Amino acid sequence: MIPALEWERLERGLLQRVWALNLFLRGIYHDQEILNGGRVPRVLVEGNPSFRPQMLGIALPHGAYTRVVGCELIRDARGHYRVLERLREPFRALTH
Repeated sequence: MIPALEWERLERGLLQRVWALNLFLRGIYHDQEILNGGRVPRVLVEGNPSFRPQMLGIALPHGAYTRVVGCELIRDARGHYRVLERLREPFRALTH
């Protein structure tokens, strides 16, 4: 069980994290500034089996570029929460 005060803070952080992941994916499939600027190597993105070139330039409702994000919360040895997220193949339903 997570106490309410702790959960409020965690919830804000989790929502921010999912928003950031969707913004990252939007950047990949639209202006590609993150790739063109060399911040993320293009080969890592375009060589990933989940990359869908047919999605380039397509805007999705509400900016939801990933359908499922599973955030796993753990506590480290010092009692601090850590988050592990798992993206589940964005766009698979749209492209298969």
